Amino acid sequence: MGIRLNKVLTELNIGLQTTIDFLKAHKELGDISDDTTVNTKIGDKQYEALVNYFKGSIRLNKVLIELNIGLQIAVDFLKLHRELGDIRDDATPNTKISVAQYNALVKEFGSKTYPKTQSDISLFRKSEDKDVRILGKIDLSSIAKPIGNSGKKYDVFVSYSRLDTNRVQAIVGEIEKKGYRVWIDKKGIDSGDEFKTTIVKAIRNSEVFLFFSSKGANESTWTMKEVNTAVHFKKAIIPVKLDNTEYDDSILLELVGLDYVDFTIGSQHSYAISKLIKALQKKIRI
Repeated sequence: MGIRLNKVLTELNIGLQTTIDFLKAHKELGDISDDTTVNTKIGDKQYEALVNYFKGSIRLNKVLIELNIGLQIAVDFLKLHRELGDIRDDATPNTKISVAQYNALVKEFGSKTYPKTQSDISLFRKSEDKDVRILGKIDLSSIAKPIGNSGKKYDVFVSYSRLDTNRVQAIVGEIEKKGYRVWIDKKGIDSGDEFKTTIVKAIRNSEVFLFFSSKGANESTWTMKEVNTAVHFKKAIIPVKLDNTEYDDSILLELVGLDYVDFTIGSQHSYAISKLIKALQKKIRI
């Protein structure tokens, strides 16, 4: 007979898009379409999987000890990801969170390079404004201070096809909210020598090279030149796949062995963002 999604969303306290993303990532449980609504019915196996993933509960105290982070750090992060479940401002170490929230915290804070306490943030996010003071509760998304400590002008250089502009800029926006200094060309390709020099300088002065791989990007002579320039400067390269197009032969040997972040259609967006941020944390010196 099936269960209406509206009942599931209310029971598990999750959003419709989060539910769709999860079920699309587990198509072996049954089909789910992009135009799914709250009145759509899902099968018993899909419902059981959602309950197992989102309804299980874990006390925050266990998470804080395991990840060695402060209570407010955990609460602030979960407030930024309410699609995984609700979290109260007055949450305590005894507050219970869902398995999905727990998994997101592990993905975000499992890296040893991430700040573990409130006091660490002032060291992690270098501030040039002497009047900035971090006191009490803080919304991490409001901090947009430089992260890298390598002497480079930029943390991240973004290489992409203009055909993917909307998708790429949405992802870049989430990176910038974390405080990363990003160089991205938003005006379009200029073939002049001055612009070529600008690109080379930007790649040289970035710590990480983010290559958004897609059909358009792999067919672009310009993006292939950018990748090869990054290789020349021995930059840390993180491929981000927007579709399943194979790498162009001119860059295949350089990228084929690198772990990529999956943003292809059908992937779970929140998981991909967490993986991308974690990859940046590992590559950028603080």
